[in-house]
Amino acid sequence: EQTASAGDAYAQYFLALTHLDYASPQRDTDVAEAWLQAASRKSIPDAQYRLALLLKDKDTRASLQHLADAAQQKHGAANAVLGEYYHVGLYVNQDLVRAIAHYETAVDQGIAVATNNLAWLLATASAPTIDPNRAIELIQPLAIYTGNWQYLDTLAAAHARLKHFRLAESIQNEAIRLSQRAEESGALVADLQARLALYQ
Repeated sequence: EQTASAGDAYAQYFLALTHLDYASPQRDTDVAEAWLQAASRKSIPDAQYRLALLLKDKDTRASLQHLADAAQQKHGAANAVLGEYYHVGLYVNQDLVRAIAHYETAVDQGIAVATNNLAWLLATASAPTIDPNRAIELIQPLAIYTGNWQYLDTLAAAHARLKHFRLAESIQNEAIRLSQRAEESGALVADLQARLALYQ
């Protein structure tokens, strides 16, 4: 507290985390917000990102600004979140070009969820300038390495976009099998099966 009060931005950020994530001291979002605000004013991207999450339901405009500030400094998670917002039109107008730009920055920072989201966008968006081959390039290594059903679902969609329907069907069957093994919800499995029917 002495170091944070003296103006050290990293001490301010760490002190905020203790009031958000630690068992002790007791969680106090007001105290955490004050320290995050202080660290954010000194352009600490992690602080800007956490402050954006904290303010999301309280002050959407401020939350978006803090996300943008962190994203400008190439903060991976901030770019992933903004990519999703622009992808689906959440809190902002849908803009696939901006979504792709944010996702690409997040992918460069190793954010797996952004890799999957970008690949899904490239596999399913109808814009003529979008290359579904890039979707396969992005998601195939993750799908093979992890065996994650979500990544396999995206890989199947990318192959279907390129009219590799038998391959898409085979990959989607594996995605369904793994999702059932993971005991995912019936509605989610039904979505996977609906896509399989399209490929068939």
